[in-house]
Amino acid sequence: MLDPHWVFVSAVLGLSGSVRYAFSTMRGAARPNVVTWSLWAAAPLIGFFAQLDGAFAAYVLALCAVLVSIVSARRRAPPHARAVSRA
Repeated sequence: MLDPHWVFVSAVLGLSGSVRYAFSTMRGAARPNVVTWSLWAAAPLIGFFAQLDGAFAAYVLALCAVLVSIVSARRRAPPHARAVSRA
């Protein structure tokens, strides 16, 4: 059986990757799809609420996806994508 402490290691790795992705989104280097990331947040949230006794990993997965969803929803479109001129 796998040691339960690996759950915390995977949660830290997932959270650090999502935070880096959120910062990339704020800088404009990444442009995630809000609907897709919201759906990615929904699945772990359902799992978390289904087993409230020890669903730490599902909570962290949902938190990461919600973080990226919020950042991408609040991120404005880059200036070159706002207006398209047709010449």
